[in-house]
Amino acid sequence: MKFDHILTTWRYKSTLFAVDVVHWQETHSIAHHWNVYVYIYPDHPMFDKIEEERIRLVSLPLHGGASYHKWFYDSTGAVIYKKIGSDYHHAYDSRFAGYSTKDEAWEVFKDAEVLIQFMESEGQNEN
Repeated sequence: MKFDHILTTWRYKSTLFAVDVVHWQETHSIAHHWNVYVYIYPDHPMFDKIEEERIRLVSLPLHGGASYHKWFYDSTGAVIYKKIGSDYHHAYDSRFAGYSTKDEAWEVFKDAEVLIQFMESEGQNEN
């Protein structure tokens, strides 16, 4: 079996949401890729506010805005979480392609911390 991606994930998890920082690299490339994702669970107040699976309707502090949005379902068809994320491949983001370590990609992790704080704040605002 031949693998063509190297993938590393750092995760923050609470009972209402989780945030991932994902670093990946194709084995045939020197470029590095970075993404930040939030998983919003049904008990989080924002879960019901995101009514459609449309990226542009999501207002979260994500780098360059949301560029990924997918809902995940259980066997009964109920949504079990909503995954929303962003990438670091926008205009003027070329520097991220050279960051291979967590220390080098400190901006990505700072963005993830801002997202975590936002999600915690939103979770407390309505409880």
